[in-house]
Order: sequence, then C-alpha cells, then structure tokens
Amino acid sequence: MKTMSEKPEQMPDNVTDRPLVTFALFAYNQEQYIREAVEGAFAQIYEPLEIILSDDCSSDRTYEIMQEMAAAYDGPHDVRVRRNKENLGFSDHINAVVKEARGIFIVWAAGDDVSLSTRVKYLVKPFSSNPRLVGTYSDIREIDTAGVPTGKIRRKDKQVGSPTIINAIERRFAINTQSHCFRKNMMEQFPPLNSDLTYEEPCMTVRELLTGCVEHVPKITVNYRVGSGVSTYQGKDIDRIKRTEPAKVAEWRRSSSQQIFDDLQFFAPNNYKSEKENLKKKISGAARLREINLRSLMIRYALQNLHERIYVRETIRAFIRRNSPVLIFVIFKKIFSISKLMHKER
Repeated sequence: MKTMSEKPEQMPDNVTDRPLVTFALFAYNQEQYIREAVEGAFAQIYEPLEIILSDDCSSDRTYEIMQEMAAAYDGPHDVRVRRNKENLGFSDHINAVVKEARGIFIVWAAGDDVSLSTRVKYLVKPFSSNPRLVGTYSDIREIDTAGVPTGKIRRKDKQVGSPTIINAIERRFAINTQSHCFRKNMMEQFPPLNSDLTYEEPCMTVRELLTGCVEHVPKITVNYRVGSGVSTYQGKDIDRIKRTEPAKVAEWRRSSSQQIFDDLQFFAPNNYKSEKENLKKKISGAARLREINLRSLMIRYALQNLHERIYVRETIRAFIRRNSPVLIFVIFKKIFSISKLMHKER
C-alpha cells in the first residue's frame, strides 16, 4: 500500500502549508459500484490527503475489491483500508471512522457515488478565508445505476430558509451531505451520533450551525447515484416510498428529530426551548405514526398469508377432485419421504 511522502522536500510546492484532509469512503454490499467510488477518491488532486476505505462488514466482495485497489495504488495519498468486525449500521459506522480520522477536515462519500477529482480542493478552499466556517457543501449531479447522467443537478443555494439554526431545526434549510466537508473538531464537541439515526442531513446541518457557519460552493463535485442503496428514496421516489413504506419514512423523521433534540439539549441546554418542545411533539408523532404503519403492515401481511392459504387449500381440493385416490396417495407419500430426508440432512 502506497502512502504520501512524509518528507516535505518530496512534496509539491505549498502542500506542507495546507491542512490534512481525510476522505472517508463508506461502503456496504456495493461491489457493483465500489471501483468507481474508490477511483474517484484516488483521483483527488488535493494534497495532503488521507483516504480511509471503510467497509461495514459486507457479505459480498466490496471489502476485497477495496483491498485490491489499495494494494495496487501508486499515488501520492495516504490510503488505509478498514473493516468493522460486525455490521454497525449507518450512524455507528460514521462514528467509528470519524474517531479514527487524522485530518483537520473530513470529506465523506458513499460507496455507490463518484467524486470528481476537484471535490476536496473546492470544498476545502473556503475555510482558509473564514475561521468561523465549520462546513461546506456543493451541488451534485444525478446519475442512474449505469452511471449515465439523468440531467438533474441538485442545488441548495436557494432554499426556503437562510442558513440559520432555527431554519435548520425547522427543516427549512439543509446542507447536501452527499457533497460535504466539515471540521473534525465540530463532531468532537458532541457525543457520537445515535445508533438508530437513519437520516443525517438535518442533524449535521444543525450541528454545524450550532458551532459556526456553513457555506455553499457553487460547483458540481459529486456524481450522485440514484436507484441504489438509500439513494433509491430520493427525489420522485420519496412519494412512492411514503405510500409503500410509510413506517420507514416515519422512522427517518423520528430518529433525525431525536438526534437534533439530543444535540440541542447537550450543546445548548438553556436555549431553544420552544424548538425543543416542537421537536418532542414531532418525535412522539412520528413514533405513533410508525407504530400505526407497522401494525397496518402486519395486518396486510396476515391477510395476504390468509389469502395464500385459502388459494393453496382450494388448489389441493381441485387436485383431489380431478385425480384418483391411488395417484394422490403415491404423490403425498413421495412428498413425505423427501421432507423426512431433508430434515435428516439438517
């Protein structure tokens, strides 16, 4: 595995004056797309750069592919490959990697997205002129599962609300976490993200505005894949997922509202009292909605199972009516023998 030189005289001009940045690539069962994601990380023109390729205990070849690519890498960046001993899930995976990161700034990426080579350069540059800046984010280009641009560019420079803490709490403003860079010490001012967090965008926005300010970079820095992983639930698919999986959407809202409430309580215990009360109501409402939808789902599955059982019963009756008793006896005897054999093999 190749790493960047530790000798300043071997580095390009001015590299030693720049802050170390960690590029964290998070992956889980994404063998189909991981090569493109890793190539995007390796292609970054910013130096000095630490690249962490992190796998959340995938069951496919995602981790092996990352290992192979890291071993073959012959570039200037410091590359590390890591794997969780067990599947930690979305937020605990982030917690683990952030803790290990050595960079002053962290840029994170998903294992199915592709970062442009100038991503880190553009996102880090604004920090040099604004000491209050905690996070930057850019525009993103949508691509489909084959990597073909859909024609849609996601911009967040014009939103309903301005980048204030109140607008972030009320979800009138949010950063693009898919094209994101933030100070590591911002995360160190809070406890680890909640283990059940499933939607980080509003939470990261609130954390950054509690500790400083954010800035939009008017550049496209990421090709954001839709139709794979969590990205399936973006854009127009949100309406579909609200209809087909309302319990999941309710859990997104509950877990993100709980995270924002916990962060406000920790960082500003005596402030934002009315916002905290509103968050409590949202948490309670989302939890109730989730339970209602889960019960509805259980009833739906039960009715579906009942329908299938009735169908099987009627099919057997029709078979019996149309065939001789001897043939039926032979068939069921054969089925019983196969079933016994399978049970013994277990």
